[in-house]
Amino acid sequence: MVKIIMHGCNGHMGQVISGLVEKDPDAEIVAGIDVADQGKNSYPVYTNMEECQVEADALIDFSSAKATDALLAYCEKRKLPVVLCTTGLSEEQLAKVEETSKNVAVLKSANMSLGVNTLLKLLQDAAKVLAPAGFDMEIVEKHHKHKVDAPSGTAIAMADSINEALGNEYTYTYDRSGRRQERDPKEIGISAVRGGNIVGEHEVIFAGLDEVIEIQTYGIFQSSICQRRGISSQVPERKRPRLLRYERCDQRIKETERKRCTFLVWRFFQRAKEHFYGKRNGTEIPEKPCKALSKCGCGFHGDHQSSVCVESAQRNGAFHDRPPWRI
Repeated sequence: MVKIIMHGCNGHMGQVISGLVEKDPDAEIVAGIDVADQGKNSYPVYTNMEECQVEADALIDFSSAKATDALLAYCEKRKLPVVLCTTGLSEEQLAKVEETSKNVAVLKSANMSLGVNTLLKLLQDAAKVLAPAGFDMEIVEKHHKHKVDAPSGTAIAMADSINEALGNEYTYTYDRSGRRQERDPKEIGISAVRGGNIVGEHEVIFAGLDEVIEIQTYGIFQSSICQRRGISSQVPERKRPRLLRYERCDQRIKETERKRCTFLVWRFFQRAKEHFYGKRNGTEIPEKPCKALSKCGCGFHGDHQSSVCVESAQRNGAFHDRPPWRI
């Protein structure tokens, strides 16, 4: 059985991990570390990291970036492998992670979800095709109101994945307030939403001319965690999890365009009638074309015997010298 120390056990994701481990017969959380012991866990919780000397096989970290430095020193001192899931680390902290990994096993990922890591590869494939075609790329991430860092590590990982596929030519834009300029074609916009108890939603938007492609991923509560916190685990109908949505925006084909197309078709046949029958100069238009009119070379044939002949039509200004499709 794998023995685990849960760092950040009282946090949102710490409780999710605790619920998952409870159902796993091959894993056990032997201790927790957090700023306070709220008495809601089945394992002992230490408020001082140095006091936790429980034997364990690994430590899982879902806390905050400000606790990362002390955590890395603690794991390096105890030679304790660490799964580092905290996001929002600074460049200095990332360098510290790299240095610590030389002495102790460190597994770091912006997101531990299999679906999200698969999505990162899909985004690279999509970006290679859509970016050269002129599509703009935006990322919108949503999380619960207790998440302190923004944008999320997953959103940054998505942007990095796209940028890597495009030769790292793009810059990131986190805020457009106060900017009075057009969007830079070589930028990736990243927006963050915080509110409620959203587990995690990420949406990548490829916006082109007349069409938008949205790739989305949603996180869902585990039922046991929902029951423990009194939260419904049902996903609203309008928020069913989906990975990919393709939306065609036919906004230019509106009522005005349809009316214009109808008018052009009507005008075409009106001019054709004028061409064949000489309507413009007051010549009487028969109900059906005269057989004689087929001799003019326009290719219009009919079986009606009319008093209007080719000569009279030409004499009265029929437009046999102008093709009817010139509107």
